[in-house]
Amino acid sequence: MSYSTEEIVAPSFSIDQGGITVVRKIRLHNWSDVDGYITDLFAGGAATGGEPFRSSIATYPGRDALLLRGVRIEPFEPDRVDTDDSYGVATCDSGALITLNYSTVSFNMNPDEQDPSDPTTWLSWDTDVQQQILTHGQSGMKWESDDTQVPNDILPGFPVTIVNHTLTWHRVPDPPLDHWYDYVGKCNSSSFLDHDTEQVLFSGFTKSTQSNTDGTRSSEVRMTFQARIVHGTLETGAGSVIGWNHFLRPNGKWDRIVTKNDDKPIKTADLSEIFEYT
Repeated sequence: MSYSTEEIVAPSFSIDQGGITVVRKIRLHNWSDVDGYITDLFAGGAATGGEPFRSSIATYPGRDALLLRGVRIEPFEPDRVDTDDSYGVATCDSGALITLNYSTVSFNMNPDEQDPSDPTTWLSWDTDVQQQILTHGQSGMKWESDDTQVPNDILPGFPVTIVNHTLTWHRVPDPPLDHWYDYVGKCNSSSFLDHDTEQVLFSGFTKSTQSNTDGTRSSEVRMTFQARIVHGTLETGAGSVIGWNHFLRPNGKWDRIVTKNDDKPIKTADLSEIFEYT
């Protein structure tokens, strides 16, 4: 059945140890269509305790791995009540705001308790934090005691925190390698893995493939992301955080380096798109 709807905001996307979650907010223009709209989202199931128990078969458009997990229905204009329906329940003539929550399957992350007969893809997320020393040219450095320039044969070092995120996708039936190649060596153009813009570099991935006894094949893919955290003073107009394209200027402030064609040495991309494939 066809319904008059509109998506009022762009879907929100998040990823954590439990997998991927997407939230959509849709306006259903006619409140009277709520029952039919929700019924069409869910498949009929067994009756339990006199009430129908329905198991969702809906998936996010074009993303079969994202299953509909929950639906929230509320008046599109919460303070507006127009009429009562046939059951005496207040309705809103401006329609309903329907929030749809999609996510990947939730799993027990203990590998010893995984069911090897279950072919569903699942995710584990490991984080490792290390300290590194970033050596830099001496042009922006001076001796504290006498305010003189540091000589050329000395390369000062800065402590840098490196946060290594390893996302491992298990039982991937058909890894989209060509899609992933485009993102290797790029840093994030927006917030990603709880880090600010240009702080996260997609270092690469490894893939191992297993052949199952039923003739099917699946892969384990380990993706590595490196977040670089540097503390210092930024040059005006050089962004809000020190990212992978920032270096120290002779005046002692950090600035983003670009080529004479205004290209960034390390390209940026929306790294969340790495996970958007079918």
